[in-house]
Amino acid sequence: MILKLPSGLGGQAVDLPGARPIDGAGQIAGETPPGGAPAQQVRAALEAPIGYPPLRQAVVPGDHVALALGPDIPALAEVVRGLLEALQACGCDGLTIDLLTLGADDAASAERGVEASGIGASGVTARVSQHNGDDDSGMAFAGMARDGSAVSFNRVLLDADVLIPVGCNGADEDGSAYAGLYPAFADRATARRLAGTAPADVAAAQDEAGWLAGAAMVVRIVAAAGGGVAHALAGAPEEVAARAAEISRATWRRTVGERSRLVLVTIGGDGREATWGALARAVDAASAGLLPGGAVAVCADVTQPLGKSLGRLVDAEDLGDAARRAARDQSWDAQPAVTLAKAIGRGPVFLLSRRNPDEVESLGLAPIADPTELSRLATRMGDCLVIEDAHRVAIVADAAAPMRSGG
Repeated sequence: MILKLPSGLGGQAVDLPGARPIDGAGQIAGETPPGGAPAQQVRAALEAPIGYPPLRQAVVPGDHVALALGPDIPALAEVVRGLLEALQACGCDGLTIDLLTLGADDAASAERGVEASGIGASGVTARVSQHNGDDDSGMAFAGMARDGSAVSFNRVLLDADVLIPVGCNGADEDGSAYAGLYPAFADRATARRLAGTAPADVAAAQDEAGWLAGAAMVVRIVAAAGGGVAHALAGAPEEVAARAAEISRATWRRTVGERSRLVLVTIGGDGREATWGALARAVDAASAGLLPGGAVAVCADVTQPLGKSLGRLVDAEDLGDAARRAARDQSWDAQPAVTLAKAIGRGPVFLLSRRNPDEVESLGLAPIADPTELSRLATRMGDCLVIEDAHRVAIVADAAAPMRSGG
């Protein structure tokens, strides 16, 4: 099999003798995906929302519109372009549009989308800013939740006349339409409080927070293989969430018939997607296709710094103890640290990246120096399953299928 590495690792083709791919993307039977450029898909979704009037009926001249751009949105610059072009098409004079992002890379992508839309020439003001969960002065009170906790958001969002959260669905996500809004754009303490909470409880908190924020319309993106956009949906939150979950499952859920000695996973996209969280999701997906004691190899250009919890794995004498400590952390990287520690405990985890190999090794991972070494690893193992865009894939092992002997 010939594997094309992620663009952040050079994008070259690598020969993997004996490897077999798993199909990483599909579609609902009988349905043709909308296709077209991401910007076109977003515009079309906003022109005909699900269970909600068209966007042009939701805004009036002089409105202040806030777009909350959640995490992991693929082709973000093109998505932003589509959002702004749809707002331009409303024909409303004097609009002010705030695009709030979660980091510098997303902000840069959003700026490119603003420029590509040409919105500045239309008299509409569009400005990009980054959310800072540690800045209490930048927060505003939205209301009290049923459990008595205060719900706050970035002031930019609550000051707007129209708030539209934009998020990306995961492979098995049956959660809230506001998953990319809350607690992402709340204060850091709220994010820590919800870390480790049961998914159903988090979804309920997100639904309530989205309602308190007054977000009557949402946009959800379903990613395509390679970091593109398969579907864009807009409209009433509950209806959009249900439809997006259905499409995401059909697009990204796969069954592994035979487990392998080596599962090789990649994290594609435009480089913004290669985070520690994505790496942990990819490793977790690989485990379903792995023989006991088998190895995982990850190809990902992860440049994100280590957080408190991942730092616990560095030169840890007892990974189990480090994982238990990480599980108690209220840190953004607590779950990635726990997932990686457990995976390393099951068998070797290799990493092809541009990180310092000494740092990679200190985490308990085995660094892969270059594509040639990756090819040799696949040859040596003799049995390799390849899962591209594994951070988005949900894999289910077929219990009825025979395991390979691994001999």
